[in-house]
Amino acid sequence: MRDLVRGVLALLLLSLVWLPSSAAGPSAEAVVLVDDFVRSFNAHDAKGFGLLFTDDADWVSVAGIRVKGRTNIQAEHHEAFTTFFSSATLALLDRDVRMVKPDVAVIHFNWELTGQPDKEGKLRPPRRGIITIVAIKHESTWKISAGQNTNLFQ
Repeated sequence: MRDLVRGVLALLLLSLVWLPSSAAGPSAEAVVLVDDFVRSFNAHDAKGFGLLFTDDADWVSVAGIRVKGRTNIQAEHHEAFTTFFSSATLALLDRDVRMVKPDVAVIHFNWELTGQPDKEGKLRPPRRGIITIVAIKHESTWKISAGQNTNLFQ
């Protein structure tokens, strides 16, 4: 009986040692992609933003415009960052990562946008939305393969 208890305790200790390292696995790595997304948006860095996507990525904007390919996604965001998003700030509200496979993740994150002027130059009220991303591990880095940005109406 004593050996059985020692064995169970040994397995429990082993699982406690193993769990933190698995928590820092693919899911935690994929979360960094969201941080980089927000960081490049807030820096209005279209080139850095574009590097988050695979070459053949698909992106659907809040306006329902589908953009195909990293080059086009980057160009669209360059235009946005130099015009209507030039003073906007994106805040990450929460995120959820679901690992489909070790190298594929579905990520949802809620955001709030502030600092966007309207056509008359007055600040628009803050707005919120949700982004859905299909991320793949591309070589050693997570990249966005497809995504859709959706406004939330409250």
